[in-house]
Amino acid sequence: MVIWGKALRRHGSRARHFLGILIVGMLAGLSLPGAKANAHAIIVSSEPASGTVVTGPDVAFVLHFNSRIDHQRSRLMLKQPDGTATPVPVAPPEADQTVMTARVVGLIQGAYSLHWQVLSIDGHLTRGDIPFTVGPATAGRR
Repeated sequence: MVIWGKALRRHGSRARHFLGILIVGMLAGLSLPGAKANAHAIIVSSEPASGTVVTGPDVAFVLHFNSRIDHQRSRLMLKQPDGTATPVPVAPPEADQTVMTARVVGLIQGAYSLHWQVLSIDGHLTRGDIPFTVGPATAGRR
């Protein structure tokens, strides 16, 4: 800080002005639109939505994230009504790299939780749970 101290004493307000512009520029860089690409993957929406009741026995999952995810290093686990957890195979990625899809078959009625863990393009893992309930099949469904 000796160098800045000498510069401030020698050049006075010009050095303080330059230092202020430098700091404001650095802070502004944190909020540039390109900075979104470095954000952690956060879930934006899911099907089924958290807390909903779905009809089984087959359930399709669609998870939308705010940024691209690494599908090969991302995982889904389904917590069953009896407390056991089983891996859910993730479908190959489509054109939209912000979406993760999967499908499970043969679910019985009860409370479930889909645990997701994704690796975002910035290299950070994020995770969460989507609780849902499989209700009785609707009348007329075969």
